[in-house]
Amino acid sequence: MCTAIERIERLNPSLNAVVTTAYDQVLRARPPAGPFQGVRFLLKDLGTEAAGMRLWEGSRFLAGHVPATDSELVRRLRRAGLVILGATHSPEFGMLPTAETRLFGATANPWDASRVAGGSSGGSAVGRRRTH
Repeated sequence: MCTAIERIERLNPSLNAVVTTAYDQVLRARPPAGPFQGVRFLLKDLGTEAAGMRLWEGSRFLAGHVPATDSELVRRLRRAGLVILGATHSPEFGMLPTAETRLFGATANPWDASRVAGGSSGGSAVGRRRTH
């Protein structure tokens, strides 16, 4: 298993930052050539459709939606060599200023778990600072 997956598995239960994983695709795929070949990457769960990976946009309304094709942004990320691990928590349809949804609950601030991660990229922001 790769280090990025191990880190998500270790920290996500307490932080609630990653809402969808695509580990099986990562472990069996060969990274495409490109300037970022093999770099692990998490998508923001708002409008970034990846083929075969659930898209929630923080809403129960989209439960079970699995795009058949990649969006243009995802195609470009893959062409650059990025390997998509999954998607991060975001507010329902990006409409609120914090990553707190009825669907997934709140994304904890890694510095103070009594607070939530702010912004529509709350899940993305969490992974940038927590090191233990």
